[in-house]
Amino acid sequence: MLIWPRDLGDAMKYLRYLAIACAVAASGTGSALANCGAAPEPPKLPNGASAPPEEMRKALDAAGTFSIAVKNYADCLIGAAQAAEDERDRLVEAAQAVMDERNALVERWNTEAESFMARLAD
Repeated sequence: MLIWPRDLGDAMKYLRYLAIACAVAASGTGSALANCGAAPEPPKLPNGASAPPEEMRKALDAAGTFSIAVKNYADCLIGAAQAAEDERDRLVEAAQAVMDERNALVERWNTEAESFMARLAD
């Protein structure tokens, strides 16, 4: 799956709505733990200044897959937060942290992709 990082630009908007929805919809009591598993591991990104095109394509695919996995993971955490009000704050913070990690990866991807494109232009 090929997607460009600019297509991921709604991450902060999504996160804001996610936090608001959590705050409004969180209800109930209980100590159910999230069964979301571990946070997705970010992929290794190549050095855009020296990576061949195929390696950059693979990295872009990996970044897209990571982005989808992070969104699914964050959605799971938010769903668990709604079911267990006592866990809500911790889970929302975990969702925020994993989204921040994804955003940092996208920013790094942009840097490496610019470096790659500059190298091709030379």
